Amino acid sequence: MESWMIIAIGAAVAAVLAIAALVMGSKRRRSEKQTARLSEGFGPEYATAVEAKGRSGAESELLQREQRAELFPVRALSAIEVTRYTENWTAAQAQFVNDPGAALSTAEHLLAEVIAARGYPAGEFEQGASALSVDHPRAVQEYRAAHEVVLANRRNPVTTDELREAMGKYHTVFEEVLA
Repeated sequence: MESWMIIAIGAAVAAVLAIAALVMGSKRRRSEKQTARLSEGFGPEYATAVEAKGRSGAESELLQREQRAELFPVRALSAIEVTRYTENWTAAQAQFVNDPGAALSTAEHLLAEVIAARGYPAGEFEQGASALSVDHPRAVQEYRAAHEVVLANRRNPVTTDELREAMGKYHTVFEEVLA
């Protein structure tokens, strides 16, 4: 084989390797940007998803949530709706004094109603929480934690302090979703 052929083959191999390296670097940068965007956008929800499904599975799930969220007819509430929901929330808080467990259940149902009125799916808790996580990723952590207390209280009564803390978490979510 002549030396010019060896040089040409070597140059071709080097060019292919250089192109492959560029493509791989570009994919890695896109992946890093996507990871950073999802982590920043979903906040603690990103970490929860990664813990449950690994990075790749979590990112796939969160991207799917974003795509589904585009289909929800999310809307602002009217002033009349805000007033009505605020009055209902005040009544649920007042109920806490006499029956904390019932008040927490009332708060959970009221919050589900507000979420549905905003246009998020609210038929099943996890479906509503996942949908809410796209626009309210920090509040959804509070929503999940408070819901766990409601479930625990249904199994075995929990302490009043736990119920109070859950009520506070629901209030945080209520205020954010209502706004």
